[in-house]
Amino acid sequence: MSKNIRSIFLPAVFTVVCLLTVIMPANAVIQIIDPDGDGSTNVFDNLGMIEFTGSYASTWHPDGSGVGISVGHYDVNSICELASILACGVGELLVNDGDDIRNQGTNNYIGKNIDSSGKVTLDGHGSSWNLDFGQTGHLYVGQFGTGEVTVSGGADLIAEKVRIGYSDMHDRTGVGTVTVTGNGSTMDDDASLMVGYYGHGTLVVEDEGKVTSNSIDIGYQWNSQGSVTVSGGDTDGNGVPTHLSGTHAIGIYGTGSLTIETGAYAEGNNSYVGRYPDTGGGDAVGMVTVGNDGGGTGLEAQWYIYNKLYIGAKNSSEAGGIGEVTVQEDGRLDVGDTIYIGPLHAGGGSGGTPVVYRGGLTLSGGTVVADAIEIIEPDAMPSPLIMESGTLSVVSLTGDLEVTGGTFSPGASPATASINGSYTQAAEGTLLMELGGTTAGTQYDQVHVTDMVDLDGTLEVVLIDGFSPSADDMFDLLDYGSLSGEFATINLPSLSSRLGWDYSDLLVGGQLRVVELLLGGDANGDGLVDVADLGILGANFNQSGMTESDGDFNGDGLVDVADLGVLGANWSAGHAMVTGLALVPEPATLSLVVMGMLLTRRRRC
Repeated sequence: MSKNIRSIFLPAVFTVVCLLTVIMPANAVIQIIDPDGDGSTNVFDNLGMIEFTGSYASTWHPDGSGVGISVGHYDVNSICELASILACGVGELLVNDGDDIRNQGTNNYIGKNIDSSGKVTLDGHGSSWNLDFGQTGHLYVGQFGTGEVTVSGGADLIAEKVRIGYSDMHDRTGVGTVTVTGNGSTMDDDASLMVGYYGHGTLVVEDEGKVTSNSIDIGYQWNSQGSVTVSGGDTDGNGVPTHLSGTHAIGIYGTGSLTIETGAYAEGNNSYVGRYPDTGGGDAVGMVTVGNDGGGTGLEAQWYIYNKLYIGAKNSSEAGGIGEVTVQEDGRLDVGDTIYIGPLHAGGGSGGTPVVYRGGLTLSGGTVVADAIEIIEPDAMPSPLIMESGTLSVVSLTGDLEVTGGTFSPGASPATASINGSYTQAAEGTLLMELGGTTAGTQYDQVHVTDMVDLDGTLEVVLIDGFSPSADDMFDLLDYGSLSGEFATINLPSLSSRLGWDYSDLLVGGQLRVVELLLGGDANGDGLVDVADLGILGANFNQSGMTESDGDFNGDGLVDVADLGVLGANWSAGHAMVTGLALVPEPATLSLVVMGMLLTRRRRC
C-alpha cells in the first residue's frame, strides 16, 4: 500500500479505535480493526446482541439487529468496486489479556464473500469467544473468501458447527485456516466440525492445544480439500499431548488428510478413511499418517478408534473410496473393534471406464492393535495389508498376512489369533508368542491359519505374568492347512534347572514341549554339560554314596565309567533347547581328559 493510501486509512482506523475506547474502559484490550474507515459495517454484518466481559466487565451493543458477526464481509469485486473503496472487505478481530466476547447470533463469518478477508486472534488464558452463548452459534471460516482464526496462549473458542473452507458446489473459493496452539488453548465444537466443505480448509493443532467435536469430517464434499495436522505435544514436560477428539471421516466425498505426529493424540468412534466411491463427483480420497518417519522425540503419536475403522470401505462389506493409513515409527493405531480394508478393485464404471477403489494399511514402524481386521474381497490383489516393520497385534484377520518385516503377535495378549487366509513370514519378520500358563488362548498365544504357512525369520517365545513352565507342559502354538519353510532362528526363554525345550514337533504339529533332563551330566546345574561337569565327575571318580551333583548321573550311588558315558552322550548340550541331536566329543579327546583327571587324583592319594 502506498503512503498516500495509508494516510487516507490511518485516521479512519484511529476513529474506530477511539470510538471503542469511549464505549469501553481504558483497560479493555479488544481491538476492532477496520481499514475502510466505514465504521463497524465492514467488521460486523447484521449484528445481534454482543456482550464483552472480562477485565472490564462491560457490555457493548453495536447498531443493527440480526444474528451474528462477520469479520471481512464485502465482495471486493462487486460492492467495493462500485463504491471505489480499495481496502474494502478486510476485517480483523483481536481478543486478548483475559477478555471474553459472547454473542447470541446464529451464523458468524470470517471472510464471508468472494475476495473478502477476515482474521480473528484469541490469545491468553481466560480470553475467549463464545458463539454458543444462549443460541446455536455457527462459525464459517473462509465462507467464500479467506478466513483465519488463531487460538493461542490458553484462549478458548466455543461454537457449534464450525466450517473451515466452506463455499458451495458452484463457487469453491473459500479458504479457511484455524490454528489452536499452546497449553490450555482449546476449540470446542458442540456438534460437527468440517475441514474443507466445498473449499480448502486447514486445521492445525499443536504444542498441547486441544480441539474437540462430536464429529470431525475432513474433505466433506466433492472436490473439497481438507487437511488436519496434530503435533508437538508435551512442550513443557508435563506429559500432556496435543489432543484432537471426534475424528469421523477423512475424505468423505472429497480429499482429506490427517497427520498425527509424535506428542499428539487423536480419537474417534467409527471413523472412515476414503468413505464413498465415485458417485459422479469423483472418488473420496483419505490419507492418514500416524508417527514420524525416521523417528521422533516426545510422546508416542496415537490414534485411538473406540469402535470401527473403515479404510477405503463404505461399510463392512462394500469398497469405498481411496484410503491409505500409514503407521510409522513412534506411532500407534489402536482400534477397539474391527478394521475394514477395501481392496484394489477394478470394475466397470460409466461408459466402461475402469473404477479403482483402494484401501491400504501399511506398517513401517510403530504399533497397530485391533480386535479384528477384515479385508473386503480378500482374494483381490495386491494385498492391502503391508507389514514392513513395527508390530501388529490382532485376534482375527480375514485375508492374507505377509510379514516382510516387523513383528506379528496375537492380540488381547495372550490370545488365539485366527487368520482366514495364508501367513507368510520373510527373513526379517518375527512371530512373537507369549506364554503365561498352559491354557491355549487365555494363558498362552496360538495362531490358527486356514491356508498355507510359509516360514522364515524368527520365532520369539517369551514368558509373561511370572509363569514358570514345568516338565511335560505342552504348548500348541501353530495350526495350519499346509506348511513350507522353517524358522531361521528360534529364541526360547530360560527354564529351571533340569528342564529343557523340545521343539522337534513344532514344524509337524505346531507344538512346543518342556522336558525333564534326568541324569544328563549337568552336575553343577548351570544348564550346560561341559568341562566343569567333567571336572566334578573326575574329582569324585570311584567314590560311593554320591549324588547327581557329585557326578552320579545314573543314580546307582557310584561315580564310575557308566556316569562318564551319560556325560559324554550329552556333551555340550544345553537345557535351553533339545532337538534330539547330541554333540559328543571325540573319544580320544575325552579319554585323554579323563585319564589326566584320574592320574591327578591318584597322585593326591
